[in-house]
Amino acid sequence: MKYINLKSPGLFRLFLALIVVMHHCVDFLVIGHAAVFIFFILSGYWIAKMYNEKYTYYINPYKVFIISRTLRLMPVYYLVLIISIIVAVFYKSLLTNVELNNPFFYLTNLFIIGQKNANYLLIGTGWSLDIELQFYLFAPFIYLILLKLNHVVLILITILSSIIQCRLVKRIYS
Repeated sequence: MKYINLKSPGLFRLFLALIVVMHHCVDFLVIGHAAVFIFFILSGYWIAKMYNEKYTYYINPYKVFIISRTLRLMPVYYLVLIISIIVAVFYKSLLTNVELNNPFFYLTNLFIIGQKNANYLLIGTGWSLDIELQFYLFAPFIYLILLKLNHVVLILITILSSIIQCRLVKRIYS
């Protein structure tokens, strides 16, 4: 008999995603933003671990990593984008806020990068893919830099960045 691994990162991410969904559905739960941040932190940890265990052995690990991540995300994204376009064509009322003559609208929906700041998205959750792709682009470089630092400097950077992050989050959401 197979058992569910309660220590699985996928199960924890599912739990955080359910918190975000509940945050949007009920008024009394106000921890959705924290769940999103925890989700990103956990995802960052697992991507760093995966990069270290899987990609560092290739001759060009960055290229293989970017191709792998692109092939993982883009086919599903484009399938959902096509379905969204078809739905929008039949339900034009969904396009009321769209500036169809704005090239930024097409570029952000086609290439994902920039969706975090876009006024209108065909896929509402596309903003999170924007952040994910940017992370994929920069994480390997950050990883290489962090490998060269000694542990004391790394701990100080972690503490300092945590303080800055807490202050920014408090400032944004208050």
